[in-house]
Amino acid sequence: MTAPFPSLSTIAIRRHIGTLMLTLTVIVLGLFVTLQLPVDLLPSITYPRIGLRATAPGISPQVAVDEITRPLEEALAATEGVVQVFSQTREGRISLDLFFEPGGDIDQALNDATATLNRARDSLPASLDQPRLFKFDPSQLPVYELALTSPSLTPVDLRIFADQELGRELLRVPGVANVDISGGVEEEIQVDLDLQRLQARKLDIGDVLDALAERNQDLSGGRIEGGDRESLSRVVGRFQNADEIRNLPLNLPANTNSSAANRTPAQIYLRDVANVTDGAQEQRIFVSLNGSPAVKVSIQKQPDANSVVVVDGIKAKLETLRQSGLIPPEMVMTATLDESRFIRNSIRNVAIAGLSGSLLAALAVFLFLGSFRQTLIIVLAIPLATLGALMFMGLAGISLNTFSLGGLALGVGIVVDNSIVMLENIAKGLQRSALQYQANAPYQANTPYQANTPSQNPTPGSGEHSSPDPQTLEVRNGHPEDVGQNLDSDLNSDLNSDLNSDLNGQFQQNHHNSPHHNSPHHNSPHHHSPHHHSPNGHNTPKTVPHLSWGHIVRQTEASSQELESALLASTTTNLVAVVPFLMVGGFISLIFNELILTISFAIAVSLLLALTVVPALASRLLDPRRNSGLQNWGPLHWFQQRLEGLTRRYGQVLTWMVGHRLGVIAVVVLVFGGSSLWMGGQLPQEILPRINTGQATAFVRFPPGTTLQDNVQVMNLLEQEVLKQPETTYVFSTAGGFLFGSSTSENSLQGSMTVTLQPGAVVGDFVDRLNAQFSQLPLVNTLVQLRPETVRGLILSNSPVRGDIDLVLQGTDQQALALSGRQILGILREKATLSTFRPDAAEPQEEVQINPDWERVADLGLSAESLGEALQTALNGTVPTQLQRGDRLVDIRVELPPRTVQTLDQLEQVPILTGDGRRVRLGDVATIGLGTAPGEIQRINQRQVFLLNGTLAEGVSLSQALAEIDTVLADVDLPPGVSRLPSASGESNRQLQESLRTLGGLAVFLVFVVMAVQYNSLIDPLVILFTVPLALAGGILGLYLTQTAVGATVIVGAVLLVGIVVNNAIIMLELANQIYQDQGCDRASAILQAAPQRLRPILMTTITTVLGLFPLALGLGEGSELLQPLGVVVFSGLSLATVLTLFLIPCIYVLLHGNDDGQQGDRNGDRHSDRNSDRHSDRDDSLPNQDPESSALGKQLFNPSSHSPTV
Repeated sequence: MTAPFPSLSTIAIRRHIGTLMLTLTVIVLGLFVTLQLPVDLLPSITYPRIGLRATAPGISPQVAVDEITRPLEEALAATEGVVQVFSQTREGRISLDLFFEPGGDIDQALNDATATLNRARDSLPASLDQPRLFKFDPSQLPVYELALTSPSLTPVDLRIFADQELGRELLRVPGVANVDISGGVEEEIQVDLDLQRLQARKLDIGDVLDALAERNQDLSGGRIEGGDRESLSRVVGRFQNADEIRNLPLNLPANTNSSAANRTPAQIYLRDVANVTDGAQEQRIFVSLNGSPAVKVSIQKQPDANSVVVVDGIKAKLETLRQSGLIPPEMVMTATLDESRFIRNSIRNVAIAGLSGSLLAALAVFLFLGSFRQTLIIVLAIPLATLGALMFMGLAGISLNTFSLGGLALGVGIVVDNSIVMLENIAKGLQRSALQYQANAPYQANTPYQANTPSQNPTPGSGEHSSPDPQTLEVRNGHPEDVGQNLDSDLNSDLNSDLNSDLNGQFQQNHHNSPHHNSPHHNSPHHHSPHHHSPNGHNTPKTVPHLSWGHIVRQTEASSQELESALLASTTTNLVAVVPFLMVGGFISLIFNELILTISFAIAVSLLLALTVVPALASRLLDPRRNSGLQNWGPLHWFQQRLEGLTRRYGQVLTWMVGHRLGVIAVVVLVFGGSSLWMGGQLPQEILPRINTGQATAFVRFPPGTTLQDNVQVMNLLEQEVLKQPETTYVFSTAGGFLFGSSTSENSLQGSMTVTLQPGAVVGDFVDRLNAQFSQLPLVNTLVQLRPETVRGLILSNSPVRGDIDLVLQGTDQQALALSGRQILGILREKATLSTFRPDAAEPQEEVQINPDWERVADLGLSAESLGEALQTALNGTVPTQLQRGDRLVDIRVELPPRTVQTLDQLEQVPILTGDGRRVRLGDVATIGLGTAPGEIQRINQRQVFLLNGTLAEGVSLSQALAEIDTVLADVDLPPGVSRLPSASGESNRQLQESLRTLGGLAVFLVFVVMAVQYNSLIDPLVILFTVPLALAGGILGLYLTQTAVGATVIVGAVLLVGIVVNNAIIMLELANQIYQDQGCDRASAILQAAPQRLRPILMTTITTVLGLFPLALGLGEGSELLQPLGVVVFSGLSLATVLTLFLIPCIYVLLHGNDDGQQGDRNGDRHSDRNSDRHSDRDDSLPNQDPESSALGKQLFNPSSHSPTV
């Protein structure tokens, strides 16, 4: 007959050197992979969105919508998988976003959109710069931003230094992908035309533009071959400096008074009709740091680069450049954005939470076990599981970020459960063997639940109790059987005296304190262990033979084998609970995918450790010959006595409750069910919690007609107000538009400000105080809104809204849409108290409208192009070409002198030359007047919308604010053609709640399936599932007490809780079913015996888990707010569920099963026969008196009134 293949734990024990080396490999590879893992703030997320950005200088929003935005929308809307198209059109700038369902192939969608854009490019205006398509990926955002200031350098020199010196050096830092420079003033060659001189020579502005463009070019002349040489030729025409521009010849029209034969072109130079200056462009955006002019440097990393390493490299490079003298000593470089600081703080806080949880869990294990060696084994399991999970993270391409480290911190309490269960079973097996030897009698008669019954396996001819088998005699005579290894077979004459004392006292205490103390076995010859009393009143132990190494190893193998299948099934319930996250799409799965995978890796590794490393260590460390006597230490002794008393009282209370089970169940359902429903209705809702980044951002909107100078003055006033605050470190402000990377949007009606606070400052309090002070400033019709900065790159929903809450109106009539939007905005500002709103689009701007008389224009031989060219040059200047200056290009701008055109009358006087050289005024061919133009046009799915962007008040949930808006606007009638669309933020919140129901339902179903397969029964899994509503009630209670909003992190915690909380009920029911089958007793007796025995392991595994989560639930430190709700719901849910499980599950167990006896169970419970036969057949007959009840999950077999001796 072929011998059965040894189990995994048996292999690990017998090949302990191999186990040691594999464990060492995990440690080495785990450390190596950890050092190689990229470090980021957020996981690697590719949002289901594609963006397009394009610039068209000088084009108004209304023109750009018709000529650019609309054709792009029509073309890109056909991209496969697009669910929404959102566009924003501003002056000279077009933004278009394509939204897809989460889970789609964004790379393929980007390829399709690129191909579509290339086909549509020919139909777009030639003045449109090449549009840029990109994916929304947090890794593409800047990781480091600098503000350069200098008291000695001019704004032009500061910008040149940043462009030419600093930017190039920073690009050489490993991991840096791009360096964008913005702000400051760029150099420029200005050609200020003298209109009178130009007109006197009958030249047009176009003549100057053409002459500059035609001259400033190098032309290849081809190859010259002659003799033994071959050369290339080139016509050198590019301008080398401003003097060459001044001396540019201009061709004049021929003298019309001469005859045609003698007519010769005259010639003048550009200096004769214009003033050429090598200066700087007009500054339209003002960037400052603490009031000083500044240049902004934004640095992006490569997608796979380590953010912390890249930023450290940047800092080291800057220090090297300063020491080398490349950076002037007086230049100040201030980091306005340092992602590495927030990443370090967040990761450190999560790591501290995990480490603190590990220490608390280790302390709990030590209190329960009372052994340094057993505690050491459990404590070693935590870093081993962490390193193993990190190794799998590296293989899966997961970075070290707030989410993945949060998964490791969450796994701290969970990963030790399997190890505790395995170690307790091994220690209990060694305890049974030691007690048997000391009592010199078979142990079966003294097992806790068999005290009232005959021996289950009597030896023929021996009466009730079997005599020691030959193997027992062999071991006792010091000749252990060889177990396949070169084990230590040397025998000592005695067990350690401390251990003997513990065992003797333990054996006696087990009988005297047992609930079955008055059983018929109480007076059996084996009731008292042999001992006598010393003169000092203490027990003097009898010297007994020791357990050999061979016996220890074989007992460890047997105890480990008993739990393999049960641990696998238990761990499976933890893993299947999170499977829905990988199956169900949506933003929750997208954002929390790495956290879920990390927890899964940690749990899977913990199972491998429990089946391999823990048995191997236990077989070598749990030697009864060595004992520290810690169980006699005062605090441990006190704790064990209290635990014994608690166990006795628990058994008494439980007996009463099972007898009144219907009333108990009804009270629990009414109290906790009703209170949960009430508290759940009071909980606020959100998508993700607010995170303290240590920064606040202010957006300023000015009324139409505001000049740039007024904008700058107001921004300076606000900046000084912020700098007065003690929490302020520095203020980076932008007046006249906004900056993002190298992109610049000029708008005199906009301003922004980023405030960096001192470490430890409360951003919410700072924002509230500053907003109150801003409201007291004399700012007429100027909207200033300071709010806490959010985590950059963390998109919470698949919608175009950029605020906490939104309101969307859609219509076909632009004027009616704008009026309705203003009306609703006024109502909300007046009546809404839970949120504040502002228009999402830029404010309308005053516009000078020029309406040409096209008949007159045609009669004069003019064209729309010539009119536009003349107008653009007169107002903003035209750049026909650029000057090559070293490695940089400098614009050559042709313009009228400053302040030439400041009024409508002056604009009417702008001269235009006709085709035949006649001079006319702009007012002669066009009507000029004032009007209003939209500052920005927004469209959703190719229809214009009016978006209101809102910010929630402090402590207000999204659901509360949405309900208030519905109440306020209930009586508002919108005009025909205007409709209110569903709130995008409200839709995201609705999808969040649907995800909660879907994920929770799937998790419960999968856990039920696993347990049904394990038990081959439907009743026991149903009983166990009653722990889920108990856990949810505890989670709701914790959320209510802490006033934590229900959001995505709470959903993740609730689903994880489903897989964790069932373990306690499994431990209890496994033993109850075994007692029921083996003893033939009724269900009530079985559960009343099993529950007290399982109290100790349930308390130990629960306490280690909740203590491991406690630091995370506190949410201390920067960045911890993100995962705090998850810790709260798991901590409170598991705590309450454990207490209720100990009392309610036994009642439900008896109620659903009925109080039938074991004989009926044998007839109706064939589902257990196979498992029992397998369990008995797997036992090692060489081991004396194995307990038949030790094959289920968590076979610690704690006596309800005693604790195990230290081994």
